[in-house]
Amino acid sequence: MMDTDTHRELTLHALHEALGVVWRQQEGWLLPAHYGDPVAEHRAVRASAGLVDASARLVLRATGSDRGEFLQGMTTNHIKAMKPGEGTYNVILTSKGRIVGELIVYALADHLLLDIPTVCAKAVQDYLDHYHFSEEVEFTDVSARRLVLGLHGPKAAALIEKVSTVAVTDLPDYHLRRGNLGGVDVMVARVNRAGEDGFEVHAPAESAEAVWGALAEAGAAPVGQEAAETLRIEAGIPRFGADLDERVIPWEAGIGHAIHLDKGCYVGQEVVARMEYLGKVFRRLVALRLEGTAVPSEEAAVRDGEDDVGRVTSACVGPTVGQPVALAYVKHDRAAEGTVLDVEADGGTVPATVAARPLAGSVPPPHEARG
Repeated sequence: MMDTDTHRELTLHALHEALGVVWRQQEGWLLPAHYGDPVAEHRAVRASAGLVDASARLVLRATGSDRGEFLQGMTTNHIKAMKPGEGTYNVILTSKGRIVGELIVYALADHLLLDIPTVCAKAVQDYLDHYHFSEEVEFTDVSARRLVLGLHGPKAAALIEKVSTVAVTDLPDYHLRRGNLGGVDVMVARVNRAGEDGFEVHAPAESAEAVWGALAEAGAAPVGQEAAETLRIEAGIPRFGADLDERVIPWEAGIGHAIHLDKGCYVGQEVVARMEYLGKVFRRLVALRLEGTAVPSEEAAVRDGEDDVGRVTSACVGPTVGQPVALAYVKHDRAAEGTVLDVEADGGTVPATVAARPLAGSVPPPHEARG
């Protein structure tokens, strides 16, 4: 029996138990690892639609007349210009341009909503507190009141439109719309976390079972963290705590969609602008296809002959591609597709080829900068 005394439980804990969940402890939470067959869950997302309980995160409500101005100076994307229903993916940086955390910011009529992964929640909160002086802005933690469900797969949009009043077919990335789903008022945002069409449904926590039930009855398969991770790696989508941290500058990670080049000053902006002007970085995040069956560990060395040229950040056996795959930072002159390198794994080295992202999935991760 897993000790849960020091771990927070999801609102839908009992529902997951009824589904035969296998739990895992992660970042202070008890989360669904899988429901019996993580490979089947992975394939359900690639073929149809999968449902992930994504409620283990920090959600902050920003109010006050200076909320847009304050966050404009804290984040890398444009906040002040957003209209209700719009959103942007952002990172926050040190003064040296290195990544402190990632977040999505949504604009609503009378507030901003900050959606922050648990792994960097404290760092982001501390960062905002450090720079908050006399601005008229207040942050309220509304995480406990909110259910967040991820729905991913080629049939995700059709499924949402079948069970709700929310039209999502033309919804831009990171934007959201309000509507009714299963008798519950919800917000639905388009967010790609698996290399397929993807959405996140925000709903009141007290309506959790009704919202999950409506999506599950429409055909969405429950998906745990193990499948969510293999989907992400195959798609080549970086995640904070694995591929993004304070060693990384945004251009190295290929997350140009987090950077608005004309928004003005923010913390770390000078470094980001200088690297954009120079047009190259020392290293890049790439996808690798590995020969054999060995899966490299995090921080495994990547070599070109006798030269150390990089490190692995994420790796798994990709159920869709049928072989080990990895994300790794390598020197920029070894980052071209088709380059063959060697990766430390299973006590030796295995050949690995730099490949295009996504390795699998129908929707590539966004890389373009916003102008």
